[in-house]
Amino acid sequence: MSLSRRVTVVEASLSPTQLVLRWLAETHAFGDVEPYVASLLAHDHPVAPLDRLAREAAHGARTAIRGKRPEVAAAAVRSALRETVFRFELREHQPSREPAHDRRRESDRGLPQRRLRCQARAPASSHPAWRECVARYL
Repeated sequence: MSLSRRVTVVEASLSPTQLVLRWLAETHAFGDVEPYVASLLAHDHPVAPLDRLAREAAHGARTAIRGKRPEVAAAAVRSALRETVFRFELREHQPSREPAHDRRRESDRGLPQRRLRCQARAPASSHPAWRECVARYL
């Protein structure tokens, strides 16, 4: 079995928590929102992060349940999707880790989402599919 095939098999078996943690590691590698959004827009068909996570979670659940009755497979897919979206949203709405005495930071808790919205509306980010995906989740 080739290395790329092994990686594919491992990635297909990731739990919802592992999927979200992998996404977080990818986003933190960019250091800021602008380079991350630019990297997503660099693809011919940009995909919103939650869309990608949901697709991977559903694929992993189907792979793990292969050969079971359709209703069991559908329940596993629903559960994987629910867990993935919950973990994604939990991370997106996590409170600031700044010191509590810094009141100025309290107003900045929604800053990443606001910056992403602005990035989606900006002329440089005018790809219609991306704007539609971002608008759906923000």
